[in-house]
Amino acid sequence: WGPDIQAYFYGIAITEQQASNLAQFIRKIPADSTINIHCIKGRYRSHAIRDFIKEVILGEDTIWKDDPECGYYRIRRLLKEQWIA
Repeated sequence: WGPDIQAYFYGIAITEQQASNLAQFIRKIPADSTINIHCIKGRYRSHAIRDFIKEVILGEDTIWKDDPECGYYRIRRLLKEQWIA
């Protein structure tokens, strides 16, 4: 992997607009669907989206990673804010 691809894989935090777009996308998924979530930036993002869907949409209990510095926390918080809005 050369330096050109390294810049592509450098992760940045999700923005409020991205969370809004993602929440709108999730709303349109039919209830009987199978959802495959993959993030090239790492597992915390895909786990945060999975857990958001499980908790908010399916009503299942999930374990929050309460570290506000963690991307997982930020994604879950922003998705919840956008879902309610």
